[in-house]
Amino acid sequence: MRIKLTKKDKAILEYLLTFKVATIYQILRDINGDRAHTYLSERLTYLSHRGFVRKSCYEFKRVYSLGQKGVFYFKNLGRFTMEFKAAYLGYNPHTIVHDLLLSDIYSMLLSSGKISELRTHNDQLIEETHGQHSYNVSDALFKVKKENGSYTLALELETTRKNPNAYDSIFDIYRNNNAIDLVLYLVKTPAQKSELLRFENDVFGDPKSKIFIGLIDDFLENPMKTQFNSCNKKSFCFHTVHGSNKEKAMQDLTFDNA
Repeated sequence: MRIKLTKKDKAILEYLLTFKVATIYQILRDINGDRAHTYLSERLTYLSHRGFVRKSCYEFKRVYSLGQKGVFYFKNLGRFTMEFKAAYLGYNPHTIVHDLLLSDIYSMLLSSGKISELRTHNDQLIEETHGQHSYNVSDALFKVKKENGSYTLALELETTRKNPNAYDSIFDIYRNNNAIDLVLYLVKTPAQKSELLRFENDVFGDPKSKIFIGLIDDFLENPMKTQFNSCNKKSFCFHTVHGSNKEKAMQDLTFDNA
């Protein structure tokens, strides 16, 4: 029997394809408009029972992601050509803390009015199936709006510490990727921030480093006023990005003294 999807059903599937995972409250916040919680819950239950959406639990919360039929739905629309497994684009129990937090960060960036052309982690994975290979799949790529032109920024969310060799590789990839102007790294604690700044300075010692590190809690409290610092004692803040001259604006963006 052919299943008919409503306009709201399609919006939910698009959201989960882009954001990867979300609670019902995150979906309500971002796409449900003036519809009630009960209505959205009914649609999620409908989609879950038919395999379009996967329903999981994390800390007594229901977490939604694409089910295998949801993946097939987008494949049939020509959105990608590979035979993705639902777990690749959706729920992963080992990264669920990171992924739910990243959904909040995507929402904050989109609602800020300061960025454009957000490409989420899933967006980038799907682009790779069309031959648009990147050096590294970031947690997010986006542009900062300017009067004349824009700059490409990458964002990395760090909820667990990595091996130093992993940081070495990631930082080196970004340093050699000229398509990305700045990298914003969000970490959990001031100690972790200081550790990464020291690591970056010791390994690269780059006076023009484009990797800037900030705190997750600061970003969640006020993303546009969060201070990101680099190993060269410079800082970046969305709130202070200004200027119409591209060359000067980039200088301000990268070397705005704290």
